Amino acid sequence: MTGLDRQLKARQKSGLGWLIAGGLGSACVLVAFVLWLFVVKGHSITVLPKEAADAGSFQVKAGLATMLGNSLYRIGTNVELLISSPEYSSQTVKIGTDSPSAVTVTLTPKPGRVRANIASLHDSNVSWFLDGAPLARSNPLDTFIPPGEYTLSADHPHYQPFSTALVVKRASQQSLDVSLKPVQGGIDVASVPSGARLYLNGQEVGTTPIQLSLEGGKYEVAVQLKGFETSQETLSINQLTPMQTRNYQLLPEQAKLSIRLEPEGGDLLINGVSGQPGTNSIDANRNHLVRYSKTGYTSFERQVNLAHKAEQALDIVLKKSVGEVSINANVPALIEVNGVAQGESPLQLTLQTLPHTLRISRPGYRAQSIKVTPNAQKMQNLDIKLLTEFDARRQEGQALFADVLGIRTRLVKPDAFTMGSPQNEAGRLRHEHPVNVDFDYRLWVGVTEVTEAQFAAYDANRPISNLPVTNVDWIDAAKYCNWLSEKEALTPVYAIQANRVVEVNYNADGYRLPTEAEWEWLAKKSRRATETQFVWGSSERIPEKAGNFADQSVKGQQLFFFDTINDGFAGRSPVGSFKPDRLGLYDLAGNVSEWVQDFYTTAPPDLDKVHLNYTGPARGQQFVVKGSNFNSGRLKALRSAMRIVGEGPADNIGFRVVRKARGTE
Repeated sequence: MTGLDRQLKARQKSGLGWLIAGGLGSACVLVAFVLWLFVVKGHSITVLPKEAADAGSFQVKAGLATMLGNSLYRIGTNVELLISSPEYSSQTVKIGTDSPSAVTVTLTPKPGRVRANIASLHDSNVSWFLDGAPLARSNPLDTFIPPGEYTLSADHPHYQPFSTALVVKRASQQSLDVSLKPVQGGIDVASVPSGARLYLNGQEVGTTPIQLSLEGGKYEVAVQLKGFETSQETLSINQLTPMQTRNYQLLPEQAKLSIRLEPEGGDLLINGVSGQPGTNSIDANRNHLVRYSKTGYTSFERQVNLAHKAEQALDIVLKKSVGEVSINANVPALIEVNGVAQGESPLQLTLQTLPHTLRISRPGYRAQSIKVTPNAQKMQNLDIKLLTEFDARRQEGQALFADVLGIRTRLVKPDAFTMGSPQNEAGRLRHEHPVNVDFDYRLWVGVTEVTEAQFAAYDANRPISNLPVTNVDWIDAAKYCNWLSEKEALTPVYAIQANRVVEVNYNADGYRLPTEAEWEWLAKKSRRATETQFVWGSSERIPEKAGNFADQSVKGQQLFFFDTINDGFAGRSPVGSFKPDRLGLYDLAGNVSEWVQDFYTTAPPDLDKVHLNYTGPARGQQFVVKGSNFNSGRLKALRSAMRIVGEGPADNIGFRVVRKARGTE
């Protein structure tokens, strides 16, 4: 290779280097341009007001960004930019992908600091107002106020109102010395008796009556007169009451009488005016009559005279006052006084002269309770006539033994209707025959089913509760009705021999089970314009608190239940726990089913006639059970026409009682 060849080759290598360097430079420029075009985002920042912008500064607090003049260039998403300016409150703004390219930020001027002092006042009871709005309650005032022109006011009860114009510049400080003028007022003081010395703040200023001019402020006032107690109070001369007028009624010099009473609760009088146990202030050096009396005790009376500032204790103990009471009755009877047995009539008692409650009683007779207050001066003679329970009830026109047991009844007058169910009623059973019935009597109906407690009065082996009695056979219910009739002195309905009913007297006025017709009339027709399918009406929607049915609590225990109901009871519920029907009867639907009077049969009676006072088949072996119970989980079982055959005692079958109304009761 010649020298020329070597020079040419070297030049070729040098040109290639420059070419590579140029390419790399172009690539860097291109990359920077792409980054600038697609990655770097710019925002122009405008700061208001102009004064804030002229002296403002920017500082990137978070994010990747830089400021060039009033422009922000960011790489990435969010940037926090702090904008500051003297005399303005700094503000941090967030700028991100959702921010516009032009961002305007308005800075708030810093408030000015205002100090105001009322040197003549040494309390903080000064109210400051700015343009009439409350600002502070203090002295001195030290507060920050936004720039602007205002009216600053100061108010103190004892001084005249003060106002001044106030100009506050941003970030400024200023101090004010405020001088208040006192309120000009006075006092007009009189006393009874007059001629008393008047003291203001401990200095004597004259005698009553007197008028004085005073500046606003508080004054300790004392009025003194020999032989009388000093009257003292604090008066305020202020904007609302610059003039104070007083007429002091001076009390004679006082003494203290401390009174203890035994027993308490009576009437204490001092000179005929009501007094109180404990310390009483009385006029000194004069006689006072102290009286104390209480019903049932002898009275106390004494005169008291005490020197000025003397103190005396007075214990007043009253003695009981008694009287004689003689009690006679038409039959020997137990006499109780305030619930405590005293003996048998005739009886003479010595009792305190207080109101007493006397109870005169004898088994089988209506007890009497009377109020009596013995007289200490004269014996009282009481002649009591006791009536047998029978006579007492007849006089009152109602049976009350059931009331004693808690068996409430409601009087009804059944009228014509059709029992059973129509052919198109959903859930109808074939033995629900549509029988036309009518009635010619009035009926007392048990408001609730008979409870365990009410049945336990007849059968002591039964539990006592407010749950409906269950596990009773039809004959048990009939026997209970007869027992109740005897207690009421009514004619029993059932003739029972060898634990069987051999005759039913429907004309008797005693208690019995309702007939199926009576039961359905109560459930379907009573106080209804037309017969209804259910106790609550004919809607298939069960109202809230309509009755105790199979609800969510029996899920998993029986196949059918109402999964939308939770009535709070898995079994029986206390009678009256749910809403009554339109007549006020409880549990015709739900809780327990009920025995009724009728024999059970599937054979229909004559369906073409109206049956008056229908009582069902004349004979049979089993009895009808009516009404749904806590096991009823299907809508068809809640229908009032539903009837089942009673096969003996069950935990979901009870009963309620009825009886025919007597005469005009």
